[in-house]
Amino acid sequence: MSKRHILEQKKAFHGFDEEFDHEELDREEFESLSQQVFFIPLLVVFISGVLAIIAFIAYSSYFVVDERQKALVLRFGEINRTVEQPGLYFKVPFADTVTYIEDRMLIWENNDRPVQDIASQVYIVNAITLARISDPRLFRETLGADLVQAEARVAARLDSALRQTYGRRSFDAALSSDRAVMMREIRDELRKEANTF
Repeated sequence: MSKRHILEQKKAFHGFDEEFDHEELDREEFESLSQQVFFIPLLVVFISGVLAIIAFIAYSSYFVVDERQKALVLRFGEINRTVEQPGLYFKVPFADTVTYIEDRMLIWENNDRPVQDIASQVYIVNAITLARISDPRLFRETLGADLVQAEARVAARLDSALRQTYGRRSFDAALSSDRAVMMREIRDELRKEANTF
């Protein structure tokens, strides 16, 4: 910063109207003024940085659970608590992470499944599975809270249940009053598997 610029700032700061002689400003006064001029912007930068850090920590310390979700609060990867009610909740910044779990009814379509009846005739079956995650903790522990993996496991179990159920009956039974019984058998088989995750 030039000597002339500092003189102008000093005049503005102290309210001097008369012109300064550039030679009147000695070296000590020049250094003192230059330190004051540089200190104010550094202080502003420091305070801005502190406020930004405080805002980031405040932003990182809360989370919102929607009415269509449940949440697992993980502290360093371990389940700390389960949040099942919607609302605003707090967590420890940097130590806690939040995993959201669907609380809605999930609909998985399983189309074009080949099944063989008791007479060895092959038919194509379309099935729809309705599911809801009842225990978020168990879901996270067994499947890592992965809906794709859950759907794959249910689809594999559904395929097996369809083959077993249709394999014990004729095709005509599937179109008669036995159909309701068959659907209950398939549902019960799926529930056994679903209760493990």
